[in-house]
Amino acid sequence: MKLSTIPRLELQAAVLGTRLRKCILEGHDVNPKCVHMWSDSKTVLAWIKSDHRKYKPYVEHRIDEILEATRLEDWHWVPTKDNPADFGTKLRSGTRETSWLRGPQFLQEDASQWNLGTSDVGDTELELRSKFTLSINEMSSDGSVNIVFRELLERFSSFTRLMRVVAWVYRMCYRKIKRKVYLDVAEIEEAILIVIRNVQDVAFHDKRVALLTGQSIEKNSKLWKFSPIIDGRGVIRMNGRINNACSVGEETRRPILMPQGHHVTKLIVRHYHELWKHQNENTIIAEIRRKYYIPHCRQEVRRAARNCMTCKIQRASPKMPLMGQLPKDRLYIVNSRPLTHIALDNPTDDPITPNHFLLGSPNSSQTPHPQEEMYQPTRKEWRIAQQISHSFWNKWLNEYLPDLCRRTKWHHPVPPLAEMDIVLICDKNLHRSQWKKGVILAVTPGRDGQVRSATVKTTAGVLHRPTCKLAKLDIL
Repeated sequence: MKLSTIPRLELQAAVLGTRLRKCILEGHDVNPKCVHMWSDSKTVLAWIKSDHRKYKPYVEHRIDEILEATRLEDWHWVPTKDNPADFGTKLRSGTRETSWLRGPQFLQEDASQWNLGTSDVGDTELELRSKFTLSINEMSSDGSVNIVFRELLERFSSFTRLMRVVAWVYRMCYRKIKRKVYLDVAEIEEAILIVIRNVQDVAFHDKRVALLTGQSIEKNSKLWKFSPIIDGRGVIRMNGRINNACSVGEETRRPILMPQGHHVTKLIVRHYHELWKHQNENTIIAEIRRKYYIPHCRQEVRRAARNCMTCKIQRASPKMPLMGQLPKDRLYIVNSRPLTHIALDNPTDDPITPNHFLLGSPNSSQTPHPQEEMYQPTRKEWRIAQQISHSFWNKWLNEYLPDLCRRTKWHHPVPPLAEMDIVLICDKNLHRSQWKKGVILAVTPGRDGQVRSATVKTTAGVLHRPTCKLAKLDIL
């Protein structure tokens, strides 16, 4: 059972009293002029008479129920010694029945003689909602501000979410507009510029100061070859060679310079990667360069694709374990194809074929002896047969068997599957998007110690599959 605090239990008692009041009034025909509610908890009375919306949901919802059925002036404080409800939990002298039926003695007096004061206010700091503050500084020349993102930006993993949070903060702090439940395009664009200016100030601080003061950038700077300029909104852009290309927008002719490897740069690349549905890197790069210029952008796009979970699932494929040893029953294959090299310079030297195992010769359509039933082998023929057999086994041991030692595929060992690995179950009868994912419960190694199969738990049940049908998903 979950434990609860004393003030919460006292608040629940007030809620119970409110529900009993409603039940009694609905069950009688007489409509009283006023109904008095009593409590010996000063904290509960303070909650009722204050703004209940500033408290946590537990308190807020119960205070709201109380105020829907009662009025503030209906609630009064009663000392603990006069509270008849304490007879059920505390040892006290007197008669329970008398106190429960008649109440405390002061109720027998005129209402004008009641002491309705609460002497002091209860603790109103309990159950308050948590409050958050945001520090803002670094006023810029254009009247806007750069929010301190050096630690805050690292907490976001989505560029869209970052922009929306910054836009809401910007609205609350600097825009004198009426309350709206949505963000407009101008607020989103302003939030993007706030983030870009802050990122550039961190990555290119000295260069930004030089551009703002009209100074030139040093030749050994990474930005020098981009001929950077700073626009009227304090954003560093690349001054390229296509300023006369009227067929494209201003952002494409002078894209925003972003530092390689910065967290916000990675968020931008991931945003375009997901926006264009995980397409090839050339498409993503082309769309990014319509607004931003990122040095070594192709590396950033490839990194985003490697870390994308959707792309990991699309690229996942089973890793075959090291090719195992041939079992004994497979060292006698039944077919007529040559098993050894066919010598072109010596046509009389027949290669070994599986028919040598079955018929003792490479000819699979031997002509039967006309008197086979009466045929009696002689010692000479027996020696010839022994010589043929001996020749065959010499070729087998010297030419074919050593060739089986070489692995034709799956040459190197791979990290074996282990318990609790998350895998994708490959099924050629289903589309890749319908392949099931599961967790390995147990693995089954072969005689050579390599894991050859595994037991996988999926949403459809527990399955046993070979490792060649399981693709491990690298989920961080």
